Amino acid sequence: MALITPTQVVDIAFTNKNTDKYLVKPSFIEIAELNFIQPSIGEKIYQQIVDDVDNNVSLINEPKTYALIECQASYDALHHKYFTIYTTDDAIKYAVYFRVINTDDMAVPPTYDDVIPVDLTPSSNAVAVATAIQGALDGNPHFTATSNQNIVSVLLPTGASQPSNATTTSFSFSAGGSFGTTAGSNAITCPTNSFVEVGDFVTSVDLPLRENGTDSCRPFNIVESVDTVGAVTQFRVTGDAINTNANSLIYIQKPNGKLLNDYILDYLAFCVKFEMMPDMSYNTTSQGIVENVGEFTMPVDGKKLNFLRNETFKKSESYLRKMTKFLEDNHKSFPDYCNENDGGVSKKNGIILY
Repeated sequence: MALITPTQVVDIAFTNKNTDKYLVKPSFIEIAELNFIQPSIGEKIYQQIVDDVDNNVSLINEPKTYALIECQASYDALHHKYFTIYTTDDAIKYAVYFRVINTDDMAVPPTYDDVIPVDLTPSSNAVAVATAIQGALDGNPHFTATSNQNIVSVLLPTGASQPSNATTTSFSFSAGGSFGTTAGSNAITCPTNSFVEVGDFVTSVDLPLRENGTDSCRPFNIVESVDTVGAVTQFRVTGDAINTNANSLIYIQKPNGKLLNDYILDYLAFCVKFEMMPDMSYNTTSQGIVENVGEFTMPVDGKKLNFLRNETFKKSESYLRKMTKFLEDNHKSFPDYCNENDGGVSKKNGIILY
């Protein structure tokens, strides 16, 4: 299985997002991987990543995303006001409305699919409002909700947009996760998690850019210990949290996942484009090699094509330098990477460099 999809190649490397994905042939991707990726990261790491992809190994722990609803006390004018919440992939658009002064039902508003009533009294405080919303949402088969004081946490269905005010004005909406951080501590709490392991890469707005005790400024931390292997409820990372957040969104990746998603894909996309460009300008037919000419286009000449390929190659080299720096900085995470700048031996394109 290829490390990159045609859609990713077009999205990353092409200005025209309408470029025909059929032009990104599997052979071009394979050639780019063997010509550029394998020599750059080494055959062993390359094969490890290919095996992970082929075997559908989970390389990223996508965090559960929660919609956090901050509630205010009830009042008469809140009656039949509503906010918006969506189900999976926005398939159903609900109006969550309030019944305050009586139990009259509210009609489904225009552009909405259904309604969810929430019963309150004019004297309901913010905590009571949160409890009522939690009960109404949790009673709907599409949602799972909890409340803590005046905050309602709703597990956001896959592909659903964030809830938002519609005719309500006294509610605040934000996104959150299931991890807990404490400012000044490197301990992170979570519901039982079987994914997290020592050595994983961790990123979050609640974690620092700089690791403790180092001068390296890297946009991630690394897991240095876990409480229970295979059933982690607390783990420690290499930098102390900068925020206290009981609903922190934290992204965790295996080393190979970090390398693939944050470094290889950008580099590989431009390498594939580099391999594609001659085929986009010329075609092989029974009459020989001919230029591809559209109805309203003029093909570039060979000199211009070479210039464009060179520019594409230069862009790919920028991502190669970025990837190489990442591997060099994280040699402990990639022991099979041979850093030729540190006295190692590297075999590239059939030439052994000492």
